[in-house]
Amino acid sequence: MNGTWMQWMQGIVTIRIVGGQPEKLVNEALAGGLRLWSIRRTSAGDVECAVTVGDLFRLRPYIRKTSCKLRITGRRGFPFWLVKLERRKFLPSACSCSLPASMRYPRLSGTSM
Repeated sequence: MNGTWMQWMQGIVTIRIVGGQPEKLVNEALAGGLRLWSIRRTSAGDVECAVTVGDLFRLRPYIRKTSCKLRITGRRGFPFWLVKLERRKFLPSACSCSLPASMRYPRLSGTSM
């Protein structure tokens, strides 16, 4: 499951839970009201799942209690997309300049009259 659009707006982080008691961490986090989905066990015995950015920070007490470690393996969603867009400073300006030109001259094509 990829998550809903609301989760995409908050930001989705894919994490790998290593060491300690990963099953206990998942069970306690779900019982505590955190939203974890796409929970699966990897071949190395680790647990991998997806969580929103807000719930990622609320996982800290459960991580300490079960002596697990977290590895972030993927990031998706609006906050991460904005960071990527900030690095490409000329992309928004190029789009905003090309839009009026395409509206003004809609029949620009490679054929001559």
